[in-house]
Amino acid sequence: MTSAMKNSTLIDQETKMKQENAKKIENAIRTTSPNELKLSGLNLTDADTDAIIHAIQSRRTTSLMLQLGGNKLTYVGVKQLVEAIKKNKQVIHGLGLSDNPIGDAGVQYILNLFGNDIFNTLDISATGITDNGVKVLVDGILRFKPSSPVQFLSIPHNNGITDISVNQLLRLIGLNKLVHVNIADCSLSDKAKKQLQQASNIFMVSYYRW
Repeated sequence: MTSAMKNSTLIDQETKMKQENAKKIENAIRTTSPNELKLSGLNLTDADTDAIIHAIQSRRTTSLMLQLGGNKLTYVGVKQLVEAIKKNKQVIHGLGLSDNPIGDAGVQYILNLFGNDIFNTLDISATGITDNGVKVLVDGILRFKPSSPVQFLSIPHNNGITDISVNQLLRLIGLNKLVHVNIADCSLSDKAKKQLQQASNIFMVSYYRW
């Protein structure tokens, strides 16, 4: 098979996948409630952001819960989604991006969604966030003090979060409206976990018992 034929085959496969994913998204639009959009586990990639944006815009609601967990979105897709949401002045009251490889770069774009309307839930568990991403996230949240722009923050299952992040997380203590910070199953030592728990009951950690 020539190089041109291989490229043509790849393009055909990508086009077919986009069409299949667009159908999945359209089905989700029909089957979820007006205030929620469940697009989790659909194998969506950055190539599907136009279809996702269309789905978001189809929700004529003042506040939307957007579930995108278990897909393959990167920071590139997150950037495009955030820009579209901001442009259309839609209010997102909850965002689930767990199990998407958005990394630290994706965190910076998510912060642009924070504003006067508080997030109920932000779930960015298992997204490849590291200590650097935690600092960016905490700095972004603290821009809104004395209140937090998010009530329930979920960042577990990120192995790149280590004891280095403890001092950053401690900065969140005392913020109004911040109810819960889930940091279970990261790379924190037992000493670091105890430090967080003793400092405030907003922190949720986990201990392994053998």
